[in-house]
Amino acid sequence: MRSKLRGVQYILKQSIVNLARNWYMLLASVFVLFASLFIMGSLGLASVNVQHILDEQAGRPEMEISCFTTVTEDAADLIEKTILEDPRIRTCTRVSREENLKKLTDWLAEIGMSEIEYPTEDSSYTRVSFNVSLKDKADVEAFEADMRKVSGIEEVESNQSVRKYFTGLRNGVRTGTYVSLVVLGLLSILLMLNTIRLTVFARKKELRIMKYVGASHAYMRGPFIVEGIVIGLLGSILSFLAVRGAYTYLWSYLAHSATSIQDVISLIPFEDLGLGLFGLFILGGVVTGLSASMLAIKRYIKV
Repeated sequence: MRSKLRGVQYILKQSIVNLARNWYMLLASVFVLFASLFIMGSLGLASVNVQHILDEQAGRPEMEISCFTTVTEDAADLIEKTILEDPRIRTCTRVSREENLKKLTDWLAEIGMSEIEYPTEDSSYTRVSFNVSLKDKADVEAFEADMRKVSGIEEVESNQSVRKYFTGLRNGVRTGTYVSLVVLGLLSILLMLNTIRLTVFARKKELRIMKYVGASHAYMRGPFIVEGIVIGLLGSILSFLAVRGAYTYLWSYLAHSATSIQDVISLIPFEDLGLGLFGLFILGGVVTGLSASMLAIKRYIKV
């Protein structure tokens, strides 16, 4: 038992000595791994949040139909009847002038224009609108074109373009994540491999002597494995902290932005992602460090 404990102490002590001896390469390896994990983590979070935005958009009405401000309530009733009679309609929610007036006053207050005087009791200058969902999203463009022909309708806004944009963005981010995983992962392994190679060369005579006196493979290779794990842990923890700081700042900024922006872009709170993301960062750093260690041992330690 004591011999095993001394062996563990030796491995840990020797790994620290190795890292201190080549501290400049240690810093370079940690920095490259930090940058790699930061980029991959940022892209991963972007992909998750874009999918979250798409899921939220999918649950919202496909379009908003707005009437002219001059349209009377009777005319608005006829427009609503026309919409409801369309067989492509799944749901139609009418938004009154008073409700649209409240939305307008709230929006002006959010963007810092609450000091502007406007008749808060008079809703006659606002308009009636309808939030519409269709049974089949493939009918959006045709239905939009038909609604533009209805008398009294001023504007038809569809969120299809928003969904198409975020779908393309999600696909691009995913591709970038996979590419960075390969390229930056290999770059990190190669630099860490070079760091461990230097410590192997510095201890070449010592390793040869240890081999002659019958030291076990684990005793000779252990410090290099620990060295790779330490580099991986340092890089992963630092990159996680950096990603958390950047993400929290962005989330806070969007949380205090106008409602119109929040309606389109909403981020998942970091608390809902933090623990799982931290585990992925640690796993990525340790796997990268172990891979570099095992490659260095196989290539440079002939014991």
